[in-house]
Amino acid sequence: MGEHEVVADGAELAAMVGDDVIVRLPENPTTGYQWRIDELPTMLNLLSTDFMIAAEPAPGAGGQRIIRFRATRSGVARVRMVLARSWETHAAPQRTYGFSIRVQ
Repeated sequence: MGEHEVVADGAELAAMVGDDVIVRLPENPTTGYQWRIDELPTMLNLLSTDFMIAAEPAPGAGGQRIIRFRATRSGVARVRMVLARSWETHAAPQRTYGFSIRVQ
């Protein structure tokens, strides 16, 4: 099993069944905005989504949202995440992030 990190919005990855895919996104929960998965193809399983505080935290400082997926079957698909407030269900997200993946 391999591990692949998504390094940029719009990236295209190639992976094998059983490989893990990791996404690291800046997040500051004190603003109310959090990353959530908007589109997840059935060929990927969400393993975890964790928030890590900055190495030297300061009041109001952010950190990183680390999202880990596992490729479970072959195919080609796109993953999309949005940075939004959970209570603003009709508002446009502050930011989006996505990548394409080809699993063999």
